[in-house]
Amino acid sequence: MSNEEDLQKELDSDIADAYSSGTLNNKMDIALSFATVVTSLIATALIAANDAVPKVVTAVVAALPATCTALQNFVQFKERSSWYFEYAARARAIGMVHRAEQMPDLKEFAKQRAALEVEMERQWAAIIRGAARPSQPRVTLPEQGK
Repeated sequence: MSNEEDLQKELDSDIADAYSSGTLNNKMDIALSFATVVTSLIATALIAANDAVPKVVTAVVAALPATCTALQNFVQFKERSSWYFEYAARARAIGMVHRAEQMPDLKEFAKQRAALEVEMERQWAAIIRGAARPSQPRVTLPEQGK
């Protein structure tokens, strides 16, 4: 297998992994949002039932919406999902440009891939710290017509 094929295969694998992780994080965020609403409704019903349910059960169920929300805020599933989907999209763009070139420049392909990795690592660090995402990507695609 050539260096070009190795790089393309690695890129394709990373794209698939990022998309899968984005999907998982998105599903977790949706599940926690749904759980927050449902457990809130259940807690309301238990409070209305008054003495029919032990107070400890009502207290535990009443704490679940806040627990779900805190978990969403702490882990930042939505932000992680967006990060993974953005990584996959930007990596796919690099791969498409590379595949479309008549005589692909392997060195340029590697530079773009490296720049993407550095930029996305910077964004990941911002997510972990809870900081705002950088607004503009720093990776540029090669000029057409080379």
